[in-house]
Amino acid sequence: MTVFSPRTTATRLAWLACLLAVAALTACSPAPLPQPASTPMPASPTVAPSATHTPSPAPSTATETAEPATATASATARPSQTRAASATPTATTAATSTSTVAPTATTAGSGDFSPTQAQVWNTAVVGGDNTTGSCAATANAPYGLVLLTPGAGTLAMHNTVPEDYVLTRLGDNAYQYSGASALGDGTLTLDVRFTSATTLSMSRVFVSNAEPGCTHQHNYTGTFRNNR
Repeated sequence: MTVFSPRTTATRLAWLACLLAVAALTACSPAPLPQPASTPMPASPTVAPSATHTPSPAPSTATETAEPATATASATARPSQTRAASATPTATTAATSTSTVAPTATTAGSGDFSPTQAQVWNTAVVGGDNTTGSCAATANAPYGLVLLTPGAGTLAMHNTVPEDYVLTRLGDNAYQYSGASALGDGTLTLDVRFTSATTLSMSRVFVSNAEPGCTHQHNYTGTFRNNR
């Protein structure tokens, strides 16, 4: 008869208990779940791009009616609004105009050609210096353009020296000045006669203070140039 020692018996029981426990755990463990098979995804079919289709417009059911033709423009040109230039210079342009325009005669008489507005005349000496008395020198007389401005019974004269004289009206077409010269060098008499609307004659009689015994006379013709 085999006698087990208490120590040996206890060791064996411990091992048996461990084995039973392991067996119990193994029995209770669930079986591993089967892994699903990997099924490859089918490739998406490539869709070829379709051609763009532009729908055709629906045919119009309305009948197009032709617009009536617009009346053609008349071939007759409209009259221009531009006024024709006047042959008579205006008050604005007359001052700078160099064209010759016949002056208008005054109503003083049918044959009176005296200016009725300021006018420019061109004068020229005819025959030189005509002297009488005891003269040792020759006098020079101004000539060329003169401005004549009518007044109430007067005619103002402005020449290129410059000298200014106011002549007194003697009658139709006749004006005269007598007195000291504008330069103060003697005495002077101016006599103007209008022979037409565009012509005049004038005489200038001068006595110098330096030679009181000598008289110088210059005769002029004049032609109208323009109105001012």
